Amino acid sequence: MMGRSSHLGLFEQPGTKEIEMAEAMMEKTGITHLAAKDCNRMSGGELQMVLIARALINEPKLIILDEPETGLDFHNQILVLNMVEKLAHEDGISAIMNTHYPTNAMRIADEAFMMNRNGDRFYGKAADILNEENISKSFDVNVIVDEVMYNDRKLRSIIPVSLAE
Repeated sequence: MMGRSSHLGLFEQPGTKEIEMAEAMMEKTGITHLAAKDCNRMSGGELQMVLIARALINEPKLIILDEPETGLDFHNQILVLNMVEKLAHEDGISAIMNTHYPTNAMRIADEAFMMNRNGDRFYGKAADILNEENISKSFDVNVIVDEVMYNDRKLRSIIPVSLAE
């Protein structure tokens, strides 16, 4: 319900509407099991999903996420990435996500913007931008971009192989 605080008066307490909205958002984001858990006792992935739910309770048209998967284990990274993908592709919410993990961007992004410390900028379809040349140039490493099929879905992955010379 913290996400609704800007909609309440100075001393106003959340009411039935806010409680119902919070319960619906917890259901939507799959975190109902966290309803009674203190935030300081949650894992990083659990807390990240709570923060996303807090942002979504206001029914935004656009959500901006700053490295939402950083510091999370693989399970929680996939939870967060699945949520971002669902928001954009099923719920029609525009999502802008900053990440240092191009493989994660490859997994869910329609478009990509990449820049590096040399001032080079690349923008376009994610499949075109997130390639070996651009990634190697931007991160000063040699990489291989590989594709695998999993459950009838083509997945692209980046394998860093050495420092650039």
